[in-house]
Amino acid sequence: MVADDAPPAADAVRRRWLGSGRTRLRRGPLRRVVALTTLFAVQRLLGRCRRSRAVRRLLDRDPVLLMDAGGMRHEAMRRVRVTEDEVRQRLRLAGIGDPREVGWVVLERSGQISVVRASSGLDPALLTDVRAQAHDRAA
Repeated sequence: MVADDAPPAADAVRRRWLGSGRTRLRRGPLRRVVALTTLFAVQRLLGRCRRSRAVRRLLDRDPVLLMDAGGMRHEAMRRVRVTEDEVRQRLRLAGIGDPREVGWVVLERSGQISVVRASSGLDPALLTDVRAQAHDRAA
């Protein structure tokens, strides 16, 4: 069991690298400067890597069309490990009472599931970055 007052992972790493309590007094400031410089350098390097389209494709998944007016896309749901129950729950939370009201259901890059009603005027341009394939309907 984890204690309620357990520090977040970043705090634990910071304490491990920079020292805490009595150990801080025994270690020179050079170690802390090197550790902070390393953290900043790694953060900057990762930021630059994310500018690359190839790296972004590795790190970020494209949004995935899970459902449209034709029904659920089971193959796409299987690929991204989303169950029908999760989609139905999201539809209920969005106030959808009838599947015919659904325009699109999309699993976003953030992991959130977006629901767009068919009555809201569907602009296909909103799906330009969404991965959808014809064979995704297969059960």
